[in-house]
Amino acid sequence: MDRIDGGSLPLEPPYDEGYTPFEYRAHGTRTVDGFCIPLSWELKHFIPKAVGGVDSEDLDPVCAVELRVDTVSSSSDKVAVVPRLKIQH
Repeated sequence: MDRIDGGSLPLEPPYDEGYTPFEYRAHGTRTVDGFCIPLSWELKHFIPKAVGGVDSEDLDPVCAVELRVDTVSSSSDKVAVVPRLKIQH
């Protein structure tokens, strides 16, 4: 965790030895012009439990982002990308 001045706050056990704040998973890929492009992926953000954490994997989810690619092509032209957002609570 960070303080406003940029310093770090010490974490209480079990998180004092570190934890995984983000998880990224790609599902299916396609290669275009030598670049491997994920066709869908998800990114999840986690923070330590405020109370009752048993081990470094005992985390609370903060948010999750999912992306699905509909079209992949090779072009030197700029292409506008308009995401469709689905917010879940």
